[in-house]
Amino acid sequence: ARILGNLSLSLMELGKLDEARDRAERAIKVLEKNLDPDHPTVALAHVNLAMILRELGGLPGARANIERAGQVVLEFIKEIGK
Repeated sequence: ARILGNLSLSLMELGKLDEARDRAERAIKVLEKNLDPDHPTVALAHVNLAMILRELGGLPGARANIERAGQVVLEFIKEIGK
């Protein structure tokens, strides 16, 4: 999943946005399956996807991914604050 995430960011830098989106989405699926949908690493993957979607002009999708990342981070903060 880490390789997919890094590849998605590299593809974004190269302007290959559709390929970047596909890799970022796959990274999220793999992370959610192997970790937990509420794991902080999944939040980072959502931020990466949001950046790609923003570049593609998909602002609603970008916003949804940022909001999801924020939810995960808030839950993580609650957990470590216990």
